[in-house]
Amino acid sequence: MRDFVRGDLRQGGRVSIWVYAPGVGSSGLAASGIAQVTGIACRRIDEERKLEIEVDAASHPIGRGLPAGLRYGTIAPIGPVFVVDDPRATVLGRLVPGGEPALAVKSHDGWTSVYSASPNLPSALLRSCLRFAGGHVYTSGDALVYANRSVVAVQPHDPQVTSVRLPEGAVLRDVFAETAGARERVFEAPIDPSPDRLTLFQRE
Repeated sequence: MRDFVRGDLRQGGRVSIWVYAPGVGSSGLAASGIAQVTGIACRRIDEERKLEIEVDAASHPIGRGLPAGLRYGTIAPIGPVFVVDDPRATVLGRLVPGGEPALAVKSHDGWTSVYSASPNLPSALLRSCLRFAGGHVYTSGDALVYANRSVVAVQPHDPQVTSVRLPEGAVLRDVFAETAGARERVFEAPIDPSPDRLTLFQRE
């Protein structure tokens, strides 16, 4: 696994996201294991805490569009605690309380690493990381999306999600619609915003 991380993941402009304690299992819970895997230096705090992180990333592209005061983390205390201790990393969030750096990004030659001291990253933050990595985001808010070469299915969790965006233009047919839609190539299509409704498009 370490060979894969040090090889395939560290090339081609890839962006990797790591949570809590990657690499420490083979290093006796030493923070040095995190640095070996993520490329971001961390330090260990030998105590149990509820790992709640408040995001403050307005100065970085990942922070664009994120809601102010966004917080995420664990319900129960976890220990040991690992926090960022790398002067070359950009801090995107801190533990509350405590204020230790706990969410950070660091650019390397050919790849970028994002580390979070707590799991349970919110969907808004994951979408921002995906945009930063150059990936395609199908909806502006929370929704279940199933997409492949043949179909695109969307069930929104956020009533503000009223459309789905495609990575490339396609002719779509709404499978559940009573009437046929316009047979034209589109990059964005409206969906039913009701959380109990599934919109299913077939690519033609």
